[in-house]
Amino acid sequence: MKSSMVYVETDRQRRRRTAQSGTSSRSNQLHRTFWSYYIHLPYYLLSPGESLWLHGLFLFIASLGLFAVVKYCSPL
Repeated sequence: MKSSMVYVETDRQRRRRTAQSGTSSRSNQLHRTFWSYYIHLPYYLLSPGESLWLHGLFLFIASLGLFAVVKYCSPL
């Protein structure tokens, strides 16, 4: 009888399997930073007002980064 279990690789396992030295460490650092500060802090350690300010700050930084990339890549 054939098993009905199907193995599905997780994102973390795929990153480990296909890890490249430079890109992987930067990617993991960004992932850890995002996960710890943007996901865990607002729910476990901060008041609702503080988490709103932190959320706004992250959105502001992401918006500035996106603007900088678009401005840099677009012709004059």
